[in-house]
Amino acid sequence: MYPSISSTDIYFGDSSCRGSLSRNVLQYTFGFQDCLTNEKISNDTIIYENKLVYATLDTLNPHIIRNHVWTYTIECDVIRREATSYHIHHDVNTHHSSVVVHNNINLGFYSDPSFTREIPGNPLHASVGGTIYVKVYTTVNDWSIKMRLHSCYTKPWQNSNSTSDYMLINDGCEVDGNTHIMSQSTHETTFMFQDFEYTGNPEGLDVYCNATFCQASDFTPTCLQACNLQH
Repeated sequence: MYPSISSTDIYFGDSSCRGSLSRNVLQYTFGFQDCLTNEKISNDTIIYENKLVYATLDTLNPHIIRNHVWTYTIECDVIRREATSYHIHHDVNTHHSSVVVHNNINLGFYSDPSFTREIPGNPLHASVGGTIYVKVYTTVNDWSIKMRLHSCYTKPWQNSNSTSDYMLINDGCEVDGNTHIMSQSTHETTFMFQDFEYTGNPEGLDVYCNATFCQASDFTPTCLQACNLQH
């Protein structure tokens, strides 16, 4: 083990699958059906695939992965005639976010703070630990109507229950320490956040945003384009 690496930060497939350290050897003892191992059959070969991941976790939210230090893809080929082969190849892990749009609210994702390089696709691809710049806007042409960004949050997948929701912005306030509102105007709000991964779900996350539409002259707490801690 390298001196700067903790064995508890390395897992096999699923974050619950940790190894046991014996001197300088980290051993994993699991079955072919464990730890999110993928199985596929090709001709006379059964192919098992998984990943060995070294990741840093959020100190306050241990179910949140903040960064992938490295990822190795593990493949074990089992020939049905009992001969086996084994190889490891280094893999650059990718991560994606899915866009969910409600009513007349649009989400744009960018890789730069000037919002000139839009990240294409849905799902879009980004790296865990990277900064994503988000533009939330409406195409309503009536300038007497303003949009107030109320909340933005993530889910590990679309049908997950609310206990796994992770708030980025709530009631106009920055909730996550790596999320920052950059600008707000009548029909647009921009913010940035650090992409992360839910443990046990390396496939990505869904991003949801909710907004309130008000008369431009309405400055009540519900419609004020600012953090509203007391509302």
